[in-house]
Amino acid sequence: MKLKITFLLLLVTTFFYSCSDDDDVTPTSDIVGEWTLVSLEYSGISSTEYSGQTYELSYKGTGTDMDYTTEFKDDNTYSSGGSYTILLETEGAPDTEWTNPGFFGSGSFEINGNTMTVEAEGMEGEQTANIVELDDHNLELNLTGRVNLSYAWTDINITFKYTR
Repeated sequence: MKLKITFLLLLVTTFFYSCSDDDDVTPTSDIVGEWTLVSLEYSGISSTEYSGQTYELSYKGTGTDMDYTTEFKDDNTYSSGGSYTILLETEGAPDTEWTNPGFFGSGSFEINGNTMTVEAEGMEGEQTANIVELDDHNLELNLTGRVNLSYAWTDINITFKYTR
């Protein structure tokens, strides 16, 4: 009987340890410091209604000519500056290119596990991003969400890649 109980305890202990969530990316390095944006990719679908019909439009944006940095500080604030060019490919429309003075601005951030929550100055509400990678040299953030642009809704998926 003692052997059965010992075996059962060993089995239960092994089960609990083997079922940990090892697939989640956990930040392994401190995010504090200056990061240089090296890649920006986004895609999504915008939808609007007109005369009872719903119209959808897919798009894809790629950042080029990157000259943009974000500094995360010890006091859980951040600031960003610089610019980059966006090449926007939209279904059924000619490609568009423009220089963007920035998207992040400045504000505060909090990290909980592999989730970063950002409150940007001048923007309403919090934005939440998944930390896909964080080590001494690389930071990758993925942001998905639904945004109301007043004339349309857009579902968007954005990936930011930084190095330092």
